[in-house]
Amino acid sequence: MSTAIQSRGVALPSIFDPYVAGTTKARNSGLKDNSNELSNLYANIIYGSAAAATGIKSEGADLNTLYAKLNTTSYALSINGNDYGHLYFIVAPHHTGHSAIGFELTSGTAYAVYWTDALGGTGTLATGAIPAASYRVQYTWGAYTIPAGDSDGGGGITNGASTPQLVSTTPSTLYTTMDITDTQDTHGRRYAFTVDFFDSSGRNISRTVIYLTAEVDGSH
Repeated sequence: MSTAIQSRGVALPSIFDPYVAGTTKARNSGLKDNSNELSNLYANIIYGSAAAATGIKSEGADLNTLYAKLNTTSYALSINGNDYGHLYFIVAPHHTGHSAIGFELTSGTAYAVYWTDALGGTGTLATGAIPAASYRVQYTWGAYTIPAGDSDGGGGITNGASTPQLVSTTPSTLYTTMDITDTQDTHGRRYAFTVDFFDSSGRNISRTVIYLTAEVDGSH
């Protein structure tokens, strides 16, 4: 990246975070560095914080209103805001059962939202790549609600990354409902779930919130 454009003797790459492919670009600035439009070089401010004013303006606005300050950007995974769930029906000859849903790193570069149940079945609901600079990961289970028409699913959570853990250890986490019988109605919980990724300096580079629901039905 060229450093031809400077603000008070400081090159722009030392002021703003670089653009990450696949993220939303800032509007075109009308300014170029080595023939590259600045919005192709620097991260949109929506992903980070504002730097000090640069004194360089685009359409009457300082560049610090367009681009994110160096080392402040944080990007959500593509699944951010999504709902995922698993419903397990207890079937004969099994007379009790439970349902479970969780999140895991399947490698040092990829994640999965997954489910499992009393029969030992398992499945994948979503997969994708983690941020390239990820070094540690942390999982946080937030408040839960009981789905409409359900009874409380009870049960518990196992969490291999309740504090930041190395992504290379591929930690997982899982909510499992209590066991119910085949004469009971549907039990479940819907949790707000947060996954944070940190780079090697400890800076949070990605925060994603999704909603995970596990239900078990004994009425069928």
